[in-house]
Amino acid sequence: MKIIKLNATSIDKVKAHINKKRGTGEKYFSIKHGSSGFWIYYIMLSRNFFTLDNEDDVLELKGDDYVLKPLKRRNSVIKDSKGNTVYCLEKDYMENHKRDNLVFWEIPNKYYTDVKHTISGMAKEIALGTVGKERNGIEFSSPAPIVEVLGDCTLSWVGKNEDGKIVQQSIKYDYMSNTWDIGIIEIKD
Repeated sequence: MKIIKLNATSIDKVKAHINKKRGTGEKYFSIKHGSSGFWIYYIMLSRNFFTLDNEDDVLELKGDDYVLKPLKRRNSVIKDSKGNTVYCLEKDYMENHKRDNLVFWEIPNKYYTDVKHTISGMAKEIALGTVGKERNGIEFSSPAPIVEVLGDCTLSWVGKNEDGKIVQQSIKYDYMSNTWDIGIIEIKD
């Protein structure tokens, strides 16, 4: 499985940063998705595969040899306070996952309100954070979904700009060619 960050105009690499466990101070790598002051979702990286030998504070996740595993406690899947399943990222050397994608989708949140997203095709949302900013005393926020892509799919979002006009974008993934078609942000009258 490949891990990417998808925003309105490009595809970027995902980076994991060092976190400390509350209470014990133990260090581990995790991926953060969302904004401070809004809802942030974390995926932990397995210490068995991602060691802190060099104490660098950033780890760039390259390649296509990853797999997500839900964390369990007493045979039950662990959930965060928003109901998202908590996952751990590990290495996976099986060839059948090479074209799968784990997408950290950053939906723009300029001056957009009422932002909603849809996922169609061979993909599913596995967790959801929120990105946003406060501007002139108003909070502008957008969903920050984490999407598991297993085949052809379309990721779309729609919202309203500061003039009340509909703003939308569709992004398509072709599984066979392993390519993303990032559509332009359209403003409808």
